[in-house]
Amino acid sequence: MDNYIRDRMIIDAARVINLAEQQSGLEHQGLKGRFRELLVNELLQPWLPPLVQCVTGTVVSSTNIFRSKTQEDILLIDQQISPAVLIEPSVKEGVYLRNSVLARIEVKSSLELKHVREFKTSCDEFHKLNLDLDNERFQAEKIKMKEINVLFAFKGPKKVSTVLEWFKSETNGIFSIICIPKHGLWKITSVNKWEQYQCQTENKEAERLAAFTGILSNTAFDQHIVAQGRDRLSSLEGGIGQCFNQWAVISE
Repeated sequence: MDNYIRDRMIIDAARVINLAEQQSGLEHQGLKGRFRELLVNELLQPWLPPLVQCVTGTVVSSTNIFRSKTQEDILLIDQQISPAVLIEPSVKEGVYLRNSVLARIEVKSSLELKHVREFKTSCDEFHKLNLDLDNERFQAEKIKMKEINVLFAFKGPKKVSTVLEWFKSETNGIFSIICIPKHGLWKITSVNKWEQYQCQTENKEAERLAAFTGILSNTAFDQHIVAQGRDRLSSLEGGIGQCFNQWAVISE
């Protein structure tokens, strides 16, 4: 039973990959939304903190600036931080305040170089949306929220070296996690270097997707605790990232 959670998640990840492959044969405008739903409903949402939701929408702050792309594919929103301006209470799509954003995820069916460049631009623009802090909190300098920018694609170019060239030349350390299950899973380290996940099983594609879910799970818990102004080391809260080679969290 030592690897129960890991093995269960790999099974779930394999199901998502198979469903995405089956759905990719369809050509219609809602296909991107379907890929997003598979990722969220089948994997991400069940492993996040109870009060964190995966949503689609727009982020605003008091320092709002022009952005070329305002509709985010997936936002991890901490519902304890700020209220959401929802279109309808039952719909997880709306306008969200910057303080409540724990992470942003861009989802692609098949990754191209233009997607890497477009997401880098959106990350640069998002960075300018500062946290909304009153003067006392700003001057105290105690809030150390990381910006978590995640790029996910179900498929990519034929050569993994091509992917590496793309994001090493274009991202300049602004991305936190990149996952293309067929090719690899990478996260940024504390010294701004890319570290690649090393698979423990033969089902590498599904394991990478499961490990991707695991690191986002732990990162969401850590971000949630920081947003609450609490010390992670004094809390039992946490995700399941440690089931995957100690790939528990994005480095400080």
